[in-house]
Amino acid sequence: MTSPPTSDLEVHQFTDSMSTCTLLVLPDSKVATTILIDCGSALGVNSVRSRARAFVHDALRRVRPDGAALNYVVLTQPDPAHHNLLLPSLQGIPVGNVVYGGHLDQYAPDIRDWIKGHGIAARGFPAAHSDIANPLIRHGLGKVFVLAANATGNVRSPDTATNSLVLLTTYGSLHVIHWGDATAATGRFIRANHPTLCEKTGPADLTLLTGHPGDARQAWPWQLTQASTDTVLLDLDENVPDSGEPPRRRRHACASTLLEHPTHAVDWRLATTP
Repeated sequence: MTSPPTSDLEVHQFTDSMSTCTLLVLPDSKVATTILIDCGSALGVNSVRSRARAFVHDALRRVRPDGAALNYVVLTQPDPAHHNLLLPSLQGIPVGNVVYGGHLDQYAPDIRDWIKGHGIAARGFPAAHSDIANPLIRHGLGKVFVLAANATGNVRSPDTATNSLVLLTTYGSLHVIHWGDATAATGRFIRANHPTLCEKTGPADLTLLTGHPGDARQAWPWQLTQASTDTVLLDLDENVPDSGEPPRRRRHACASTLLEHPTHAVDWRLATTP
């Protein structure tokens, strides 16, 4: 499963306001690794099935003209809104490895069987897991770490949002956090486990935040510093709703740069600085 070489970290997102699907591309001088993080919608499968499938296939074709394939699929939590588009979207696409948050028994039967079908290439995490010393995924200069998994301390906890996988991707000077639907409790867990990391870095050091922070702003582990007084952790429901979109809907799984002027886009090509 190889891709053409690229020098930029790529983050491709399906930006339907209630859906979550992110394709991460780790570059290298010869090949690239592709990682799909979640693929689901709170709107239900039928309403967005064709668009989600087109997004996954088109994005993979752009980075893998030799044939669509995924090195990793990461499911951040068992909530069907995070994976109910996965199987329709992956038809015809080989998958190398599967990583999941929560307990396997919490997933819908079809997803559970699909995960089991990957045998030893599928893995979950123990309770209260966090590891920034050993990358979950390493490819060239790119590394993906697990900041939090099953933060409640109970892998089977019904609080699947707090138990969400929170990932940190680094590539040179770039730092991307994939927050998903993690909560303030998850933030407190990260800060308790990595106080030095959280104190010595700040939002100004983060290139991109993906996901739906929600109440995480109440216990966001990275504190604002004097150097980043203009930095904003954007709560995505503060976005201007799409025309005709009910105000009560929370915008979900868009990207927010942690800058003075948050920006939303479908495709991010992030170039590292020397």
